[in-house]
This record gives sequence, structure tokens and C-alpha cells, in this order.
Amino acid sequence: MNIIKSDQFAHKICGMNQRMINVFRASRDDPTKLEQNFLLMIANIKRKILGGLKLEASESISVGFTFGNVAQVLTSHNLNIQENDIVVCFLLDTLDIDSKMVTAIRKSSKVVDASDKSAVWNLLYKFDATSFQ
Repeated sequence: MNIIKSDQFAHKICGMNQRMINVFRASRDDPTKLEQNFLLMIANIKRKILGGLKLEASESISVGFTFGNVAQVLTSHNLNIQENDIVVCFLLDTLDIDSKMVTAIRKSSKVVDASDKSAVWNLLYKFDATSFQ
């Protein structure tokens, strides 16, 4: 399923933070290092979302992550687009011209309401997930 074209998700696209691009680039040819860096970024993004939102059901929020380029997914974590409330996609441009981060939020989410959607987009806009802020 293409999340950007899906009518199940609303999404925002921003340029990926340069520090994140550098980390992804440095580790993309080493699957173990890539996975370690990816998991660190995932943990930081989840903390940012849960720390920034006042969700009653924050423990039940489902966040999926994927990393790759326009041609293929290189790695993913907790990705179930039939159930995820939020999906964060990291798209690395091979020419280093236009790497993007896509944040998609399920339109019918019972956990993330309309005001939370804007908050999530604002929290993650160009967020540097290489270290928790």
C-alpha cells in the first residue's frame, strides 16, 4: 500500500534532518549498524510523540516505521498499515538532494484525534531523532 496515496491516512512531508541523513548514509551498507541506528531513532521519535501529546490511551498508540528509498524498503519496525495510528517513513535520496520524512496519521484513529494530528506533525517537523531533545 502506498501511504501517500492512501485515503486511510493524512500525511505531511518535510525534508529529513541533515544529521539523520548523515547517520543513515554512513550505515546504509552495514545492516547491523543501520538497524541499531534505526532503532535508536524510533525510540527517540516515540518518546517525542508520547511526551508531546496528552493522550489518555498513549500506551495503545501504534507507531510504525520504515526506511528506504523510492525503489525499496530497506528496513521497517512495527509496520502494520492496517493497524498503525501513525507511520513514519524515512526516504533517503541516493543523490543526497532531497531526502524526506513522511509522517502519516490514520484518519480513523481512535487514539490520535484531529488536534493531536497537528501536534504530531509539529513535533516531528524536521525532528533530529539522532539524539533525544
